Amino acid sequence: WKAIEKLGSSDYDKWWKQVLAPKNDTLFVVGDIDLAETEKLVTEMWSKWRLDNPGEPLPGYKPMNTLPSRQIALVDDQDATQANIQVGCHLKPKEIETDAAKDVLSAMLSQDLFVAIRKRAGASYGVYAFDFALGDTSLMVVGGAIQNDKTVPGLRTILERMGELRAGKAEPAKLTQTKWSLAAATRTNNQSNAELLSRLVEMNAAKRPLSSLTSYPARLAAVTSSDIAAILEPCAGKEIITVTGPAKALRAGLDGLKIPVEDV
Repeated sequence: WKAIEKLGSSDYDKWWKQVLAPKNDTLFVVGDIDLAETEKLVTEMWSKWRLDNPGEPLPGYKPMNTLPSRQIALVDDQDATQANIQVGCHLKPKEIETDAAKDVLSAMLSQDLFVAIRKRAGASYGVYAFDFALGDTSLMVVGGAIQNDKTVPGLRTILERMGELRAGKAEPAKLTQTKWSLAAATRTNNQSNAELLSRLVEMNAAKRPLSSLTSYPARLAAVTSSDIAAILEPCAGKEIITVTGPAKALRAGLDGLKIPVEDV
C-alpha cells in the first residue's frame, strides 16, 4: 500500500510511454491480403503514430544474480476442496539453440504429471508445465488444482520429477515419443490468422529471425536428456511454491516436506 500511495502522474506517464505504447512498437498485419495495397494503407494510417512524442523503448527484465531459496507460500482458503499449486523457478535463458529442448521439457513434464497425478491417483483434472520468457529472464511454472487429501503427495511428485529431469533421468523412449508428438503438432500450427499472428509476435519479442522456424525440426531432433538437465540447472532446489487451500488440512503435511512455509 505504501508503494501505491507514492504513485504520481509522472509514474503513469512513464507507464504510457514504456508499456502501453513504447518506442519499439511493432505493427503486425496477418491475413489473406494484397501486400502492396496493405502496405499503402498501413503507411497512410500509421506513419505519423507517436511522431511528436515517440516515447521510450520498453526496458527488458534482467536475470537475477542470486536465485531464491526453495520455499512455500501458503494462502489459507478454508472452504476450498482442492488446493491450487504453482511451482515456479528460473531456467537457462531461452535462446534459439535451446527453444526445442524447452518445448520438450514442458511437454514431457506435463505428460508425466498427468499420468502420475490424474490418471493413476485420480487427484486432479490435470497438472501442467509451461515456460515463458521476460526479456533475458526465463521462467517455468508447473501447476494445477489437486484435491486436499492428495495435495502434499502431488507436490512431492512434482518436485521429485523435476529433480529427476535435472539429474538427466529422462527415459529414452519417452523422450523420443515427446519429440515425435511435438513434431506432429507443427503440421497443424500456424494455419489460422490468430496462430500466425501469435507466432510472429512471439518471434519479434524474442528477436528471432524467421529462419529459426525452418531450422526448428533439426533442433528438435537433436534434443537429449543432457540438454533438458542443463536447462533445469538453475531450477531444481530453487523453486518458489504457492499453495492455496485450507491451511488446517494442509499445514502439517507441508511441514513434513522440510521446506520453509510462510503463511500469507
